[in-house]
Amino acid sequence: MRKILDRVMKFHKRMNQKLAVLRRVRTRLRRLFSPLFRRFTQLPKRVSPRHYRFFVLSNYCYFFALIGHAAAIPLTELVGARRLTLLNLGSVLIYLLALRLNLWGFLKVNLPVVVLEGVAFVVLTAYTLGNIGINALLIPLAMFVFLSPLQSRLGKGVISVVIGAAYAAANYYVQTFTPSVMLGSLTIKILNFTTSCVTIATACFLGYYYQIAAIKAEGKLEQEYHRAENLLHNILPESIATRLKLSPETIADGFEGASILFADIVGFTPLSEQMTPEKTVMLLNEIFSAFDDLVDKYGLEKIKTIGDAYMVVAGLPQPRPDHAEAIAEMALDIMTLMDRFAEQLHQPLQIRIGINSGPAVAGVIGKKKFIYDLWGDTVNTASRMESHGVPGEIQVTKTTHDLLEDSYTFENRGLVEIKGKGRMQVYLLKGKRPRAAHSAMA
Repeated sequence: MRKILDRVMKFHKRMNQKLAVLRRVRTRLRRLFSPLFRRFTQLPKRVSPRHYRFFVLSNYCYFFALIGHAAAIPLTELVGARRLTLLNLGSVLIYLLALRLNLWGFLKVNLPVVVLEGVAFVVLTAYTLGNIGINALLIPLAMFVFLSPLQSRLGKGVISVVIGAAYAAANYYVQTFTPSVMLGSLTIKILNFTTSCVTIATACFLGYYYQIAAIKAEGKLEQEYHRAENLLHNILPESIATRLKLSPETIADGFEGASILFADIVGFTPLSEQMTPEKTVMLLNEIFSAFDDLVDKYGLEKIKTIGDAYMVVAGLPQPRPDHAEAIAEMALDIMTLMDRFAEQLHQPLQIRIGINSGPAVAGVIGKKKFIYDLWGDTVNTASRMESHGVPGEIQVTKTTHDLLEDSYTFENRGLVEIKGKGRMQVYLLKGKRPRAAHSAMA
């Protein structure tokens, strides 16, 4: 038993040593070829990004074809096929040039030359060595041509006819005539096997590469689709975005009951003059991002920001009976937030809020840079409530007051002259009634 364990341990040790050698070889090969393979994936300026996949594929194909022809030179010399030796040497030079032209961005020039080289190599090899299965190499060559996005249908058709004719001619010749170089049966079997392996490996490589490329492309498309969807839903309500995708026409919907809030930061312009542009934008972003969180919290719809002003609505595009309550809750939370920001900045930062409730029209108009917007007297009056309001207060119309008076406390501001509206009865929203707050918590 001990001897068996010793043998197993020795075998395990030898295998680990061999694996370590293979890892070192792999690391060295990677270091050797990494710069080259990185170069294969760097798209030249003259090549369109939509041709990137074929650019990379052709680089690898030309490189491995170059290696294959170089490896075939001593073999053809060994069997006495001097003309094939010269042909392989010429093919190495052709693929070196093709690879260089590819890396410079001349993809289209290479394809006819590579096809002619492949056809000439197959026909001459069949003529010289006979039936060693060499004509099968024309199959992956045809696949390569059809994977190219650079040739027209006519060009691909002409090249396909040339490849098909070469395949038929080579097949006919090896079945009918005696090759110029006679090989032993074992050598022919080995060459047939080798040619079959190369053909299958090349075809599998082409298919595998394009499958992986297609999967990656589909993944990127899906990511871009979701990114575009998220961006669209950040600009428009989801239901409106869906309608626009189905029918890109003007959208205008009337709503019987909605509450609109306008908020404007008081004294922000003088404050921004004391700050760098970057800090000004960062502060506005922080404040309005906090407002956005409140929009999500209460299920409201943000309409837009203009400078240091913020506009939000409740009750559309999805109608809701508690639109006034939802907008009032957000307004009270905004006041709390602004007190916190003022404390952090050590600045008398205040906000002026105006709210009105009533019917409104909402929709999307225009062809470019469209947004979901609101129109109507209710909207204009809400804007006037803000502009004629009091810093640090929430001013509402009588309509909104009547919707909220059972659950919220107000200060009667009396009749106030409002531009374009005359004298209006307005109120200042102070908070939630204790009983209503207790009910909401329960």
